[in-house]
Amino acid sequence: MTRDEVKQIVMVITYTFPNFKPDDVSMLINAWAAILADEDGKAIEQALIRYCKSDNSFAPSPGVLIEMTKPAQMNEMEAWSLVRKAISNGYYGAEEEYAKLPDDVKRAVGSPSQLRAWAMDSGFNEGVAMSQFQRVYRTQQEREATKPAISVGKVLGLEDK
Repeated sequence: MTRDEVKQIVMVITYTFPNFKPDDVSMLINAWAAILADEDGKAIEQALIRYCKSDNSFAPSPGVLIEMTKPAQMNEMEAWSLVRKAISNGYYGAEEEYAKLPDDVKRAVGSPSQLRAWAMDSGFNEGVAMSQFQRVYRTQQEREATKPAISVGKVLGLEDK
């Protein structure tokens, strides 16, 4: 998002939520601009509109708006069902099937060769493979959720951009 887009978002929040009275609007805009720099302005704007239409008494944080733009995260079973489908065509079409998977599922699988190995394994034990995949997928999701996306120094304008 651009700084001007962030200014518009802050302006809408200020007028929509009367209790939202930041002490230093310039610092608020700087912080939000740094936090929202990698986000799509239109998506954040749509998220703000949905938030304003809901029954919320308090102004949203940047994180709330970002989360509202993200698609719902798949659970382990949903992710495995995609992998299972890919395995069924993995003997000859491992690369194509792997390419169809969402990025987080691809990371948990590892590579197209893993799909092919599962598809070719005559002693394939789906329960074991599913359990291992789900453990890896869950760990990845937990890491992603706790990974800091930006430094506090950058948000406050203390680091070079």
